[in-house]
Amino acid sequence: MKKITQSATATIQNLHAVEVKYFGATDTNGARIKITSYRFEQSFYLPFDYSLNDQSEGAIKELQKRGFEFIGKAEGKNITLLLSTTFEPIK
Repeated sequence: MKKITQSATATIQNLHAVEVKYFGATDTNGARIKITSYRFEQSFYLPFDYSLNDQSEGAIKELQKRGFEFIGKAEGKNITLLLSTTFEPIK
C-alpha cells in the first residue's frame, strides 16, 4: 500500500459528508429517513417516499431544494454517505 504524504493529502478535495439512514415503519411512525450532517452535527427526519428507488434519492431531492450540490456517495452498512461540495447547515 502506498503511503500518503502531506503533499498528497493537500490534493484531496474536502467534502461535506451527509449520512442518510432508513428507518422502517413502527406502530406509531411510518417509514422515514434520517439525514445527518457530520460537519454541523445536525439531523432531521423525512417521510420515506416509496415512489423513489432508495433513501438516498429522497435525501438528495430534499437537500437540492436547499441548495446542496453532490458529487458522489458511499455505501456503508445500513447507511449511505452523500458527498457534497456545499458547506452549509442542513437545517
